Amino acid sequence: MFLADGYEATTAEAIAENVGASVRTFFRYFATKDEVVFKGQGLWAKKVTASYMQQPESLPRIDAICESLVEAAEGMDRKSVVAYGKIVENSHVLRGKAAELIAISTDEVADAVAKKQGLDEPDAATRLFTQVVFATYQAAVKDWRDERFPGSLEEAIREKFRLFHTLFADTENSAGSAMSTS
Repeated sequence: MFLADGYEATTAEAIAENVGASVRTFFRYFATKDEVVFKGQGLWAKKVTASYMQQPESLPRIDAICESLVEAAEGMDRKSVVAYGKIVENSHVLRGKAAELIAISTDEVADAVAKKQGLDEPDAATRLFTQVVFATYQAAVKDWRDERFPGSLEEAIREKFRLFHTLFADTENSAGSAMSTS
């Protein structure tokens, strides 16, 4: 319904009627209609953090988080991801809510990364790391969703992280002179 009519034009009443439920029943399960769109987002972050905490200590954190994101992506359906993307992108309200949820998820993952490093809370480097990780993940999802990557989402994530490794290695090798102060 959101895809056909738009988020703003779709009412809770229409959603309830479409699934054969009363409005009261709808609100028993969802406090707001945006919860219908974002159902499961909190579980996704928990799945990523749980997987990350289970990764071997010997695995570099960038590889550990990549594998955790790959595990969380298993079974994602391109058609559903395309529909979700269109619904969110066509609504100012949902774009704002999506950004808020991404920030919350980023913080949750940063907490897990910090904990695994023996920190009480994320430091600046850990927060930046998780922000870059999420940007890399989002780029992989967008390329896969928009069919710029022909393989699976899991392969797209691994490819973006491989590219990230390559770019980071290039930056480390050449940044000395660019980053130094004279």
